[in-house]
This record gives sequence, C-alpha cells and structure tokens, in this order.
Amino acid sequence: MSISNVANPLSDSDIPISESLVSLIKEQVEAHLTNVDCYRDVTINFKDPHYSIEKGGYHPVEIRLEQVGDEWHFDYITDFCFDGSPYAELVKDIDWNVKEKQCYTMLSGWLSPLDSYELFEIWQGNFISYVEMEVFDITVTADG
Repeated sequence: MSISNVANPLSDSDIPISESLVSLIKEQVEAHLTNVDCYRDVTINFKDPHYSIEKGGYHPVEIRLEQVGDEWHFDYITDFCFDGSPYAELVKDIDWNVKEKQCYTMLSGWLSPLDSYELFEIWQGNFISYVEMEVFDITVTADG
C-alpha cells in the first residue's frame, strides 16, 4: 500500500502530512483490512469511547483515502467536536480537504494556506500522540 499526497498545481506546497502519520494510517489499514487494493476508498475513524459533551475527551477524527492508480491518496481529514446547547451534536470542528489544500474551521471559517499548514502541523503532532496513547477505538471501512 502506497499512500501519498495529491499534488495541486495551484499551490506552492502540500499540507504537511508527516511520514509518522502516513505510517500510522498504513498500519491501521493493514491491521483492519485484507487485500486493500481491491477497494477504491478507505475511511478510518478514531473515536474516544468516553468523549461526551459533559466530560469532554478526545475529538473524534475521520480520515478518508482514495485509490488513484496503484497509489492511495489522502482525500480529507476531519476533526469533530460537540456543539450546540441544550442538544449538542457532533459537528466538523476542523476539516482539511487535502486534495484541494483547503481548511475550514468551525470558529474561523476558511484559513489561509499558511494558517492551515501551521494548524495542521500542531494538530498532527497531537493526534499521533493520542493514537500512541491508545485513547481511540479505531474502525476501518472500505468501499468499491
């Protein structure tokens, strides 16, 4: 399984997805799916089973990959949180559209490429640490 960023000629640089994150994703996909190359899309969900509006916890994260030829590319990375009162629901807190190199946050709206990349580097380091701490239940699903 080969995972890479999708290049976009309209931008000077890619979202800074680290080799550590790529390795973590590859490890999860390979642990949960056999014969992954038979699929078009793979979605990995990371959920803290104790996350709630009352107690807080680690935000759920969804990462989607698409197969392009014989390579896998990041499609999106979304961090969710609870929002609303009195009946809170899970909403997109931070949403990176990796293919288009765009980022939308619930509180700030669309970010500039520089702000998006800086936020991603911080988020990515934290996320990898949380996975290493085993705070998430992880599911992997595939389509096509």
